[in-house]
Amino acid sequence: MATSYKPVGGVESCTLYPADAVVTALFSSEGCEVELSGTPMEVELLEDKSNYEEMIYEGYGPHGIAVLVETATDNTNRTVASVRMYFNKYGGTLGTSGSVGFMFEHKCVFKFKPTAGADLEEMELEMIDFGVDEFYAEEGEVTVYAAYESFGQIQTWIEEKGYELVSGESVRIPTDTKELTSEEREAVNKLIEHLEEDDDVTNVYTTMAESEEDEAEE
Repeated sequence: MATSYKPVGGVESCTLYPADAVVTALFSSEGCEVELSGTPMEVELLEDKSNYEEMIYEGYGPHGIAVLVETATDNTNRTVASVRMYFNKYGGTLGTSGSVGFMFEHKCVFKFKPTAGADLEEMELEMIDFGVDEFYAEEGEVTVYAAYESFGQIQTWIEEKGYELVSGESVRIPTDTKELTSEEREAVNKLIEHLEEDDDVTNVYTTMAESEEDEAEE
């Protein structure tokens, strides 16, 4: 369920959807104060987010797989210690900032439902002007990919068009991937699983190629 918010300071009203990237965009906008509405629990959760700092950790997992970890934390010392422990315990090495980040493209992904009768060809051409480089339409739903810098512009365009926004999120897509055996994949997955179980970790990305089983699930 969407939670509406009303910025104070001349910014247009928007709708805040339950996606981490949108919540992050809300609180990282400089000079944009917000007045939150919703249930007391929803408001409390969103207010708590404003006290968190986003940190990215980079390193290598088993078998030379690059690993990028996104976190949201109110205690960076705790978080870096935990992340380093997972890397060390499960056959990896925590690196320095920038050590593997260049191996991933930072993208935004939006899924939305256009109004009936919308011209998809014209829509695609219009969205190219916003930096959209991938456009898929299937069963009444459109999915687009663009550089992350276009996030706000695309979200605003969807809202102004009156389309139903299904989701909007930040993703990091590896520019190249590495094939592993099932045994090697198991070692990497152990590291990924323990990182993802940490409360401070929001996303984990790797350069490990998807297995046939992963592709079948999609």
